[in-house]
Amino acid sequence: MRPIKSGILAILLLSFFTNCSNKGCTDSKATNYSSSAKKDDGSCIYAAPQVQGIKYRITSVMAHDAFSYNKAFQNIDGNYLLFTKCQLYIGNPQGVHAETGKFAYPENVLLVTPEVKDYTASAASNGYYTDFKFQFGIDPSLNNSKNPSDYAAGSAMGAQTPSMYRGGTDKYTFLLLEGKFDSDGDEVPDKDFKYHVGADKYAKMITEYDSEFQIINNGSVIFDINMNWPYFLAGIDMNSNPSSLSTDATSDKIMENLELAFQKG
Repeated sequence: MRPIKSGILAILLLSFFTNCSNKGCTDSKATNYSSSAKKDDGSCIYAAPQVQGIKYRITSVMAHDAFSYNKAFQNIDGNYLLFTKCQLYIGNPQGVHAETGKFAYPENVLLVTPEVKDYTASAASNGYYTDFKFQFGIDPSLNNSKNPSDYAAGSAMGAQTPSMYRGGTDKYTFLLLEGKFDSDGDEVPDKDFKYHVGADKYAKMITEYDSEFQIINNGSVIFDINMNWPYFLAGIDMNSNPSSLSTDATSDKIMENLELAFQKG
């Protein structure tokens, strides 16, 4: 009897381990799908859904060089600079859909930084589009009614470090540029600069991407942008005006360079 019991025990153990080894993710849509799994064990992992629609691919550059923090380079007007922090807001994508007419999404705001290249402007349905444009800064309807406490941590208009919100009459900072510049002509950036530009009057539409495009099969359209950060500072007398934290003449000059800094990819 003992050999028979041992044989039965061996069969049971083999069946147990076989069943265990055949457990896994049985959903072929999961990233860890196992074709050998016979029984689902609840371990399936799914990729984050891809948002389709209107997107930006923003490549940050420094004059003619790839962007890099804390690296000295020569700007368009010959001055030597280095950046320690750059970021800006864009949003309010708008245009015309052939079937449904005009659209605008002022609440769609993105915080652009050199570290991130791909952004989703908005979801979009299939069809033909014309007259596409987007806004530098934050639409006044939001800038005057919202503050970082209205948003979750990590969202574009939520709390940031350094802060992109000043309060007062200007509210949000639309463009933040910080770093060092060469103050004595020896080609070594040695003096700090800090430019924080923001006010309703600086919220401007970027129209050079005004074009026709089509979205089919719930796909996407991607607008390529070269963001030439130092070109915002072209023509700025940095020795005389190393900072600007309000709507002064230096901020006005920086905003005159907006189209110079935003370049088609």
